[in-house]
Amino acid sequence: MGNEKTPRGLPWWVARKFDLLAIASDVAPAIVYDDETFNETFFDLLCVQGVHTLLYSVKSNAHVRVLEKILKLGGLFKCSSQAEIDYLGGLYPPVPLDNMLVDARWLPDEYVRNSGQKVKAILAPITQYPVLTRCNINTFLSFDLSEEWISSNKSERGKLGLQRAAEILGIDAVRVKGVHIASSKEVSGKSEHVLELTWTIKKLFPEVHDVVLSRGLAIVRDQATGYLDFKSIRKRYDTLSREFPGLRFWLDPEDLAIEHAGGLLMKVQNAKESTEGMVVEVGLPVEFFLPFRKRQVLSNIYNLSTDKLLRGDLDLCNRYMGPQDRAVLRVKGRVTKGDLIFIGGFGALGMRLDRGSLGLHVHYLRARKMCAVKL
Repeated sequence: MGNEKTPRGLPWWVARKFDLLAIASDVAPAIVYDDETFNETFFDLLCVQGVHTLLYSVKSNAHVRVLEKILKLGGLFKCSSQAEIDYLGGLYPPVPLDNMLVDARWLPDEYVRNSGQKVKAILAPITQYPVLTRCNINTFLSFDLSEEWISSNKSERGKLGLQRAAEILGIDAVRVKGVHIASSKEVSGKSEHVLELTWTIKKLFPEVHDVVLSRGLAIVRDQATGYLDFKSIRKRYDTLSREFPGLRFWLDPEDLAIEHAGGLLMKVQNAKESTEGMVVEVGLPVEFFLPFRKRQVLSNIYNLSTDKLLRGDLDLCNRYMGPQDRAVLRVKGRVTKGDLIFIGGFGALGMRLDRGSLGLHVHYLRARKMCAVKL
């Protein structure tokens, strides 16, 4: 199975079982990334007709191999902190500043004003936008659909935010050349919703020529597997290109595009039966899993010892459990002490692994097959 193509409907970690077993014989727990999955994801996104540019959020995964891949493909990097900018500049070769889009919300005003003309563009909220444009800095108006002041009505979410921004800018609204629609929370990503937002953007900002769609607005995922639904993505951008031939659409999927490209490999410390399934103790603290508990990534569990796909979730029912306590999983399926399990969905771990704060080993599985293009 280790050298075969992934069977239809099965995740990559099943096809690469023997590679994972080889890693586990050396060290576990460990984070494992799959080169083939990154290759296919980035290449397929860039091949979508109607996508002008692919943005890669550095905070999603700062592994040097992934960053090099984006640079070679001609993608741009979105930076949300000075640390991310410095990190890219410290690579060999360094990433040029004009390959970066910088989010002004998380950077000192002085840095933004001094370096704004060197980067590709600045993403700025309405409170910072007027000042930056007067400094002759290429600035995209950025707003968050999940902000409470926008609207409590999901069908109108986004429209009121755009209208308010246009009212604040007044006559300067005609100077807006780019709009970035962010979303710190999951929002409706239906294609008709994206079309409505784009029509509103075009109406309020008639001179706009660049629209950056973020997260669920940028991509579509299969509800059952969590993988990208490229058929629906191609259909979305085909419609957008047809409806708005004068606009360029930038794709900013953030962590949603690469979650499935990595996972956690570890041994079961202990397991016991309960009325709700198996209670599985693992050798990692609760704090490692907390950022992922709302994404339901823990449903992708593969028992390499029994060759079975399982479903589970993080057990946080114990109110006395602290961030440093060992995590407990509730798993539907047979698991015993000493079993080797792989939990998919950890491809977007940000920069903290590169800084060694978790003490986990990181393995990057090289592609087993050549890609049609140089990546």
